[in-house]
Amino acid sequence: DTDAVALTMKRLPPPAEIVVTLADGTPMKFRWIPAGVFQAGSPPEEHGRQRNDLPRAKTEIAKGFYLAETETTQRQHRVLTGRNPSTSRALGDDTRPVEQVAWRDLMGAGAAIERLNETLRKLGLPYQADLPAEMEWEYAARAGTESAFNDGSNLTNERDDAALNALAVYARGSAMPDAPSPVAKRKPNAWGLYDMHGNVAEWTYGVRGKREPVLRGGSWKVSAVHCRAASRVEVTTETRPTDAMGYRLLLRPLED
Repeated sequence: DTDAVALTMKRLPPPAEIVVTLADGTPMKFRWIPAGVFQAGSPPEEHGRQRNDLPRAKTEIAKGFYLAETETTQRQHRVLTGRNPSTSRALGDDTRPVEQVAWRDLMGAGAAIERLNETLRKLGLPYQADLPAEMEWEYAARAGTESAFNDGSNLTNERDDAALNALAVYARGSAMPDAPSPVAKRKPNAWGLYDMHGNVAEWTYGVRGKREPVLRGGSWKVSAVHCRAASRVEVTTETRPTDAMGYRLLLRPLED
Protein backbone atom coordinates (compact mmCIF):
# COMPACT_ATOMS: atom_id res chain seq x y z
CA ASP A 1 0.00 0.00 0.00
CA THR A 2 1.14 3.56 -0.72
CA ASP A 3 -0.04 6.88 0.59
CA ALA A 4 -0.90 9.76 -1.71
CA VAL A 5 1.11 12.84 -0.78
CA ALA A 6 0.02 16.26 -2.00
CA LEU A 7 2.89 18.19 -3.60
CA THR A 8 2.92 21.93 -4.16
CA MET A 9 5.17 23.84 -6.52
CA LYS A 10 6.52 27.10 -5.19
CA ARG A 11 7.91 29.66 -7.59
CA LEU A 12 11.34 30.89 -6.55
CA PRO A 13 11.67 34.65 -6.20
CA PRO A 14 13.56 36.43 -8.98
CA PRO A 15 17.24 37.12 -8.28
CA ALA A 16 17.79 40.55 -6.77
CA GLU A 17 20.31 41.44 -9.50
CA ILE A 18 21.17 40.15 -12.93
CA VAL A 19 24.17 41.07 -15.07
CA VAL A 20 24.05 41.13 -18.86
CA THR A 21 27.48 40.88 -20.45
CA LEU A 22 27.74 42.83 -23.69
CA ALA A 23 29.80 41.80 -26.72
CA ASP A 24 33.13 43.21 -25.49
CA GLY A 25 32.66 41.99 -21.93
CA THR A 26 31.13 45.22 -20.63
CA PRO A 27 28.57 44.44 -17.90
CA MET A 28 25.10 45.96 -17.54
CA LYS A 29 23.66 45.44 -14.05
CA PHE A 30 19.92 45.36 -13.46
CA ARG A 31 18.06 45.45 -10.13
CA TRP A 32 14.78 43.64 -9.46
CA ILE A 33 11.85 46.00 -8.84
CA PRO A 34 8.92 44.06 -7.30
CA ALA A 35 5.29 44.69 -8.19
CA GLY A 36 3.45 46.99 -5.80
CA VAL A 37 1.34 50.07 -5.19
CA PHE A 38 2.65 53.60 -4.60
CA GLN A 39 1.62 57.24 -4.51
CA ALA A 40 2.66 58.78 -7.83
CA GLY A 41 2.90 62.48 -8.57
CA SER A 42 3.05 65.29 -6.03
CA PRO A 43 0.48 66.62 -3.53
CA PRO A 44 -0.60 70.28 -3.77
CA GLU A 45 1.40 71.15 -0.66
CA GLU A 46 4.74 69.77 -1.90
CA HIS A 47 7.31 72.55 -1.84
CA GLY A 48 8.51 73.26 -5.37
CA ARG A 49 5.56 71.55 -7.06
CA GLN A 50 5.53 72.37 -10.79
CA ARG A 51 2.73 72.75 -13.31
CA ASN A 52 3.79 69.61 -15.18
CA ASP A 53 3.72 67.39 -12.07
CA LEU A 54 1.02 64.75 -12.11
CA PRO A 55 -1.53 64.99 -9.26
CA ARG A 56 -0.90 62.65 -6.35
CA ALA A 57 -2.65 59.33 -7.09
CA LYS A 58 -2.47 55.76 -5.87
CA THR A 59 -0.91 53.76 -8.71
CA GLU A 60 -0.42 50.02 -9.16
CA ILE A 61 2.62 48.45 -10.80
CA ALA A 62 1.12 45.06 -11.61
CA LYS A 63 4.28 43.21 -12.66
CA GLY A 64 7.84 43.31 -11.40
CA PHE A 65 10.71 44.18 -13.72
CA TYR A 66 14.45 44.76 -13.76
CA LEU A 67 15.79 48.30 -14.08
CA ALA A 68 19.38 49.20 -14.90
CA GLU A 69 21.38 50.05 -11.79
CA THR A 70 22.77 53.14 -13.52
CA GLU A 71 22.02 55.35 -16.46
CA THR A 72 23.41 53.86 -19.66
CA THR A 73 27.08 54.77 -19.85
CA GLN A 74 28.93 55.99 -22.91
CA ARG A 75 30.80 52.70 -23.07
CA GLN A 76 27.61 50.63 -22.87
CA HIS A 77 25.91 52.74 -25.53
CA ARG A 78 28.93 52.52 -27.83
CA VAL A 79 29.08 48.73 -27.52
CA LEU A 80 25.35 48.46 -28.26
CA THR A 81 25.14 50.92 -31.15
CA GLY A 82 28.67 51.49 -32.41
CA ARG A 83 28.62 55.21 -31.63
CA ASN A 84 28.98 57.70 -28.82
CA PRO A 85 27.11 60.98 -29.46
CA SER A 86 28.04 62.53 -26.10
CA THR A 87 29.45 66.03 -25.88
CA SER A 88 31.41 64.97 -22.80
CA ARG A 89 33.19 62.10 -24.59
CA ALA A 90 36.14 64.48 -25.04
CA LEU A 91 36.75 64.23 -21.29
CA GLY A 92 37.90 60.64 -21.83
CA ASP A 93 35.80 58.88 -19.17
CA ASP A 94 33.29 56.53 -20.76
CA THR A 95 31.71 55.71 -17.40
CA ARG A 96 29.82 59.00 -17.70
CA PRO A 97 26.23 58.58 -18.87
CA VAL A 98 25.69 58.81 -22.59
CA GLU A 99 23.95 62.05 -23.58
CA GLN A 100 22.82 63.78 -26.75
CA VAL A 101 20.46 60.82 -27.13
CA ALA A 102 17.43 61.31 -29.37
CA TRP A 103 14.29 59.17 -29.39
CA ARG A 104 15.36 57.64 -32.72
CA ASP A 105 18.63 56.52 -31.08
CA LEU A 106 16.60 54.21 -28.83
CA MET A 107 13.93 52.90 -31.19
CA GLY A 108 13.91 50.90 -34.41
CA ALA A 109 16.44 48.89 -36.36
CA GLY A 110 19.98 49.04 -35.04
CA ALA A 111 19.03 51.20 -32.08
CA ALA A 112 20.00 50.54 -28.47
CA ILE A 113 16.89 48.62 -27.39
CA GLU A 114 16.92 46.31 -30.41
CA ARG A 115 20.65 45.65 -29.98
CA LEU A 116 20.22 44.76 -26.33
CA ASN A 117 17.38 42.40 -27.23
CA GLU A 118 19.67 40.70 -29.76
CA THR A 119 22.23 40.24 -26.98
CA LEU A 120 19.60 38.78 -24.64
CA ARG A 121 18.55 36.26 -27.29
CA LYS A 122 22.16 35.23 -27.98
CA LEU A 123 22.76 34.71 -24.26
CA GLY A 124 19.52 32.77 -23.86
CA LEU A 125 18.22 35.18 -21.21
CA PRO A 126 14.41 35.24 -20.81
CA TYR A 127 13.89 39.00 -20.84
CA GLN A 128 12.68 41.72 -23.18
CA ALA A 129 14.54 45.03 -23.12
CA ASP A 130 12.63 48.30 -23.24
CA LEU A 131 12.43 51.78 -21.78
CA PRO A 132 10.43 52.15 -18.57
CA ALA A 133 6.99 53.71 -18.60
CA GLU A 134 7.13 56.88 -16.53
CA MET A 135 5.05 55.32 -13.75
CA GLU A 136 7.48 52.39 -13.61
CA TRP A 137 10.34 54.87 -13.53
CA GLU A 138 8.83 56.91 -10.70
CA TYR A 139 7.93 53.80 -8.69
CA ALA A 140 11.52 52.57 -8.97
CA ALA A 141 12.96 56.03 -8.24
CA ARG A 142 10.92 56.44 -5.06
CA ALA A 143 11.75 52.94 -3.75
CA GLY A 144 8.98 53.07 -1.16
CA THR A 145 9.22 56.77 -0.28
CA GLU A 146 6.57 59.46 -0.77
CA SER A 147 8.90 62.43 -0.34
CA ALA A 148 10.44 64.73 -2.94
CA PHE A 149 13.71 62.79 -2.81
CA ASN A 150 14.21 59.06 -2.49
CA ASP A 151 16.04 59.15 0.83
CA GLY A 152 12.88 60.38 2.58
CA SER A 153 13.82 64.07 2.39
CA ASN A 154 11.70 66.92 1.07
CA LEU A 155 12.86 69.93 -0.88
CA THR A 156 13.87 72.87 1.31
CA ASN A 157 15.79 75.03 -1.16
CA GLU A 158 14.75 75.15 -4.82
CA ARG A 159 18.24 75.94 -6.10
CA ASP A 160 20.74 74.30 -3.75
CA ASP A 161 19.25 71.67 -1.46
CA ALA A 162 21.38 70.10 1.26
CA ALA A 163 19.57 66.74 1.18
CA LEU A 164 19.91 66.44 -2.61
CA ASN A 165 23.66 67.01 -2.56
CA ALA A 166 24.26 63.44 -1.39
CA LEU A 167 21.97 61.99 -4.05
CA ALA A 168 22.43 63.93 -7.26
CA VAL A 169 24.69 65.80 -9.63
CA TYR A 170 22.77 68.99 -10.48
CA ALA A 171 23.21 72.75 -10.94
CA ARG A 172 23.71 73.92 -7.35
CA GLY A 173 22.93 77.61 -7.50
CA SER A 174 25.62 79.20 -9.64
CA ALA A 175 27.90 76.16 -9.33
CA MET A 176 26.86 74.22 -12.42
CA PRO A 177 29.06 71.21 -13.20
CA ASP A 178 30.98 71.17 -16.47
CA ALA A 179 29.45 67.85 -17.53
CA PRO A 180 27.47 64.92 -16.16
CA SER A 181 29.35 62.87 -13.60
CA PRO A 182 30.53 59.29 -13.99
CA VAL A 183 27.64 57.11 -12.86
CA ALA A 184 27.15 55.75 -9.32
CA LYS A 185 29.12 58.48 -7.54
CA ARG A 186 26.22 59.48 -5.32
CA LYS A 187 24.12 57.55 -2.78
CA PRO A 188 21.77 54.90 -4.28
CA ASN A 189 18.14 54.53 -3.28
CA ALA A 190 16.79 51.65 -1.18
CA TRP A 191 16.53 49.43 -4.28
CA GLY A 192 20.15 49.97 -5.28
CA LEU A 193 19.51 52.42 -8.15
CA TYR A 194 21.92 55.29 -8.70
CA ASP A 195 21.35 58.76 -10.16
CA MET A 196 17.55 58.62 -10.22
CA HIS A 197 17.87 62.30 -9.32
CA GLY A 198 20.03 64.50 -11.54
CA ASN A 199 23.01 63.68 -13.79
CA VAL A 200 21.06 63.20 -17.06
CA ALA A 201 17.33 63.33 -17.74
CA GLU A 202 16.01 59.91 -18.74
CA TRP A 203 13.66 59.05 -21.60
CA THR A 204 10.47 57.22 -20.56
CA TYR A 205 7.13 56.37 -22.13
CA GLY A 206 4.60 58.96 -20.98
CA VAL A 207 1.27 58.15 -19.34
CA ARG A 208 -0.45 58.71 -22.68
CA GLY A 209 1.65 56.08 -24.41
CA LYS A 210 4.81 55.50 -26.39
CA ARG A 211 4.13 58.32 -28.87
CA GLU A 212 4.33 61.00 -26.17
CA PRO A 213 7.60 60.49 -24.27
CA VAL A 214 8.51 62.20 -21.02
CA LEU A 215 11.91 63.01 -19.53
CA ARG A 216 12.29 62.13 -15.85
CA GLY A 217 14.80 62.73 -13.08
CA GLY A 218 16.24 66.16 -13.77
CA SER A 219 19.84 66.62 -14.87
CA TRP A 220 23.21 68.21 -14.19
CA LYS A 221 21.97 71.43 -15.87
CA VAL A 222 18.88 72.11 -13.72
CA SER A 223 18.32 73.18 -10.13
CA ALA A 224 17.10 71.09 -7.21
CA VAL A 225 13.41 71.78 -7.74
CA HIS A 226 13.54 70.02 -11.12
CA CYS A 227 15.21 66.92 -9.66
CA ARG A 228 12.29 65.90 -7.42
CA ALA A 229 10.87 62.39 -7.90
CA ALA A 230 7.64 63.85 -9.32
CA SER A 231 9.36 66.24 -11.73
CA ARG A 232 8.68 65.55 -15.41
CA VAL A 233 9.18 67.24 -18.78
CA GLU A 234 6.82 66.42 -21.63
CA VAL A 235 8.61 66.22 -24.97
CA THR A 236 7.92 64.78 -28.43
CA THR A 237 9.56 62.04 -30.45
CA GLU A 238 11.09 64.82 -32.59
CA THR A 239 12.65 66.73 -29.68
CA ARG A 240 16.27 67.55 -30.45
CA PRO A 241 18.65 65.94 -27.97
CA THR A 242 20.90 67.91 -25.64
CA ASP A 243 23.89 67.13 -23.46
CA ALA A 244 21.49 66.65 -20.54
CA MET A 245 19.41 63.84 -22.10
CA GLY A 246 20.20 60.13 -21.66
CA TYR A 247 18.39 56.95 -20.75
CA ARG A 248 18.16 53.88 -18.52
CA LEU A 249 16.99 50.47 -19.76
CA LEU A 250 14.46 48.04 -18.35
CA LEU A 251 14.13 44.25 -18.70
CA ARG A 252 10.72 42.59 -18.58
CA PRO A 253 10.68 38.86 -17.74
CA LEU A 254 9.19 36.84 -20.59
CA GLU A 255 6.00 34.96 -19.73
CA ASP A 256 6.44 31.30 -18.83
